[in-house]
Amino acid sequence: GAWALTRDSASAAAARSIVATVSAGTIEQTVSASGTINAADVAELSFPVGGTVTAVKATVGQTVTKGQVLARVGTKDLQRAVDVAAANVTSAQAQMNAASGSASLAAAKAQLATAKDKLAAPKSDLAAAKLTSPIDGVVAAVNIVVGDVLSGGNGGGMVGSSGAGSSSAHVTVVG
Repeated sequence: GAWALTRDSASAAAARSIVATVSAGTIEQTVSASGTINAADVAELSFPVGGTVTAVKATVGQTVTKGQVLARVGTKDLQRAVDVAAANVTSAQAQMNAASGSASLAAAKAQLATAKDKLAAPKSDLAAAKLTSPIDGVVAAVNIVVGDVLSGGNGGGMVGSSGAGSSSAHVTVVG
């Protein structure tokens, strides 16, 4: 037997090797899109109590953690209200201890209960004198400065402000 080996020129070109030098590098690709990006959490914070702002510890762009103090109002008047209410509780307790007879004891007990109830609000107000972040996030806006005077009972709206025409005192945190 005989045999023959043949090759066409197209196969020869495909079988040829190419040698190249390889180098490491960074490949960048930019993709543009349109749409709206929304934060997972947004917290609009304001003081529920009145007073003069004594500290602002938050700045726009600052990363904050849950529970971190962002601002404070003065506590002098708030503490005074707690002290007065606590003194009323002490006085009512003394009157109850000194009461004789069931009618005066019942009246003294009612007065003590009322005094204790009236102590709860000033204690709550005193605790609310600091504005804390309820979430981990980034401060997106600060519309409050030291010296701002806040009115009580309206969500921290401004009575007088050294800020530029702000209508409410707040800090916004997004997470």
